Formats: sequence, C-alpha cells, structure tokens
Amino acid sequence: MDIQKYLDRICFVGKIEISLACLTKLQHCHQLHVPFENLDVFSNRKKVLKVEDLYEQIVNQHRGGWCHELNGLFSWLLRTLGFNVKIISANYFNPEKRKFQGDYDHMTLVVRLAEQDYMSDVGFGNIT
Repeated sequence: MDIQKYLDRICFVGKIEISLACLTKLQHCHQLHVPFENLDVFSNRKKVLKVEDLYEQIVNQHRGGWCHELNGLFSWLLRTLGFNVKIISANYFNPEKRKFQGDYDHMTLVVRLAEQDYMSDVGFGNIT
C-alpha cells in the first residue's frame, strides 16, 4: 500500500510532522475528499475490515465507507506516519433530542500528542 497515493487521494499537500496542526490538516483533507457512504448495504456486499481491502475500496476505487472503514484506514495512515493512535468504541450526542443515542456502535480514534489525547474522526455520517 502506497502512503503517497493515499495522501493524493485526500489531496494532502505539505510536510508530514507529528503535530496537532498536521493531524488537523490530514483529518480536514480526508473529510473533504472521502465521503461517508453505505452503498454496500444495497448490494449485500460483505464488510471485511482488513486494511488492504479498505485501501482498495477507499484509495484505489475512490469510494467512501462507514465509520469502521474510514477510521480504520485513517488509523493505519496515521500509525504509518508515526502518530500514536488508539481505536475506540463511541456513541454520539443527538442535539435535537438532547441525549446520547443508543449503544456504542460508532468507531473513532484517539491520537496522543505531547501527553495530550485528541479525538480524530473521519467517519461520521449524518444522523437525521
């Protein structure tokens, strides 16, 4: 798997450094260029969360995916670049209902930088 091809897919231009500014830019680029999508539901395609399969779908086929797919591949990118990444289970707050929604069925990332944890999430779709 080619890191530069992934960076090209998300249109990232710049120096890679282990910093909050770089993490923010990587996340921003990913969110602008890789959609949250669930097209496989309609084709009954089996979900396989192997990083090689995610890379094929998102980078080579220029598709999007669900939180598990998007954050799964993004965590691989960050780790490969040298970031300290942890995958966690999460749920979300629905501001219209003013409460947290359901079980912990969302996957997101925690990135540790300079003794501080930051949540990074490129896989959150519309909840309405």
